[in-house]
Formats: sequence, C-alpha cells, structure tokens
Amino acid sequence: MERTTLLQHIRRQEKVNPGATGEFTSLMAEIMVASKIISLEVNSAGIG
Repeated sequence: MERTTLLQHIRRQEKVNPGATGEFTSLMAEIMVASKIISLEVNSAGIG
C-alpha cells in the first residue's frame, strides 16, 4: 500500500472542492517546511 503525504491529501481534496482557493494548501506547505527546518536544527543541536 502506497502512503499518501499530507500535501498530496490536501491537494486531492482541493480538486474535489470547487470553492477551494489554494490558500490553505500554501499555508500547510509553508508550515511543513518550517517544521522540517526546526526539526533539523533541534536534532543538530542535540536538544531533541
């Protein structure tokens, strides 16, 4: 079974909802990138 990423799921839902503007998708993508950066910094600092 193939895994679905959060962003893939959100994009699929965006396609089936005609009123979707893409703002939520963009916001979630930015939050995911920020989370990955924070995770890298915490792990490299040895505080995680």
